[in-house]
Amino acid sequence: MLDDDEPAPVPHRKLQPGKIVIASHNEGKVREIRALLEPYGIEPVSAGSLGIPEPVDTNASLAPDAMDVVLVPLLGFDRRGHRLGFGGGYYDRSFAFLRDLERPSKPLLVGIGYALQEIDRIEPEDWDVRLDYVATERELIDCINAEG
Repeated sequence: MLDDDEPAPVPHRKLQPGKIVIASHNEGKVREIRALLEPYGIEPVSAGSLGIPEPVDTNASLAPDAMDVVLVPLLGFDRRGHRLGFGGGYYDRSFAFLRDLERPSKPLLVGIGYALQEIDRIEPEDWDVRLDYVATERELIDCINAEG
């Protein structure tokens, strides 16, 4: 199962020019998004506070509204784009600005998980940010036009 602190591995391959893969960074209780791979090579990483590889360069920050697509790990999801995370609220806080925008908008939020993690209905909280899509090993689920 994927969790908020261990997203699915990103293959270390040559990226297309202009493409950046990002990852979360933990500094005590503060979490932010940092560039993980530069467009033309792999940026140095080291084990962070949770033992997860994180970017070494603390100046490589990337604002959430500057991203195009974000792969969001989850514990459970429904077809309306609601997800169960692990209670930290990191993704909901980082992308709270999307709640006020017509979807889809930038960045596109794509939940990543397994089909067996699907739940019939998740009752959202006021702070939850819906996913635009959910990708499983079986299908890509379009949540944009789902009701509620």
